[in-house]
Amino acid sequence: MKVFRAHILVCGGTGCRASGSESVHQAVVREIAVKGLSDEVAVVETGCNGFCAMGPVMVVYPEGILYVMIKPTDIPELVQEHLVKGRVLQRLLYREPVTESERAVAQILSQVLDVEKVGADDSFFDLGGNSLSAMRLAARVSDALGVSVSVRDVFDASSVRELVVAVAGRGAALPAVKAVVPRPGRIPLSFAQQRMWF
Repeated sequence: MKVFRAHILVCGGTGCRASGSESVHQAVVREIAVKGLSDEVAVVETGCNGFCAMGPVMVVYPEGILYVMIKPTDIPELVQEHLVKGRVLQRLLYREPVTESERAVAQILSQVLDVEKVGADDSFFDLGGNSLSAMRLAARVSDALGVSVSVRDVFDASSVRELVVAVAGRGAALPAVKAVVPRPGRIPLSFAQQRMWF
């Protein structure tokens, strides 16, 4: 039995395959061959790791480092940094939301985009967000945090952590519209309605 100094497990589950794990797997095999590490590093395709929303995912052993949302273009840097230099590639790690505000925004983002798990550094657009869902996200985050959040904020600060930092210390959102009580028996026409009808 051959002993390897490292094992790379690339998720081959349905969710990761839909996100492009096959091309990531091929890129890993190619890059390891280019670096001359084929005798030292084993690449294994696994079943689902349970992070479908973060796919494609990859775990590097013996450290047990979980990399998420990997693209084939990330592989040369990942192999160079992690396997050659022994340094963890920070930008591809999954990070849990830490503060109460981050957890609230992550939960809202999860609901708006219908994804299972959202990390603090996950990008709204990488998870499938668009301009319509950005409006929903801005309104719900504004309500949850009690501050004014615009669609522009979502575009400029697309990760959970960035959005929380961007809106921190902002003024309160506009209060909810309240019905006039008591309501008059006859509601007066606006000037535009008067011009059209009379």
